[in-house]
Amino acid sequence: MTETLYYIDRYSDEVVPCDCRLQSWAEWLSKPDEQWERPEAAADGETFSASSLTVLGDVRVEWIDGAWRAAGPIPEETDSYHLRPYEGSKGWNADFAGPTIADATDCIEPDEGPLWFACTRTDPDVVLVYRADGPALSIAERN
Repeated sequence: MTETLYYIDRYSDEVVPCDCRLQSWAEWLSKPDEQWERPEAAADGETFSASSLTVLGDVRVEWIDGAWRAAGPIPEETDSYHLRPYEGSKGWNADFAGPTIADATDCIEPDEGPLWFACTRTDPDVVLVYRADGPALSIAERN
């Protein structure tokens, strides 16, 4: 099962204030958050630029013949790998991500495996529109 995640440019760095699903963002935007320099809720109709990516699935990665290699099929269209903290996790460690398994594992020792990686596809940037009634976020346009 695939899932698309959104990263609102203004509120995303290595850390985000909520999970990156549209409904979670809408709920977070519906209230002030001083830690993120948002003294009030978002205004109805306010727009936010965001990047997006789709999680295509996970793959188990093992140390095989002197290198980290996928121990199962890699979903088609994968263009990035993100280390999961454990099998079945929804989050990942941004410090261990890359366009190839080799790039994402370059600082991981052989005895640290097996590992699990989210396989993702980078999608077009989007503009999201906040609606206070709900609250909800919708995609206004794709760039």
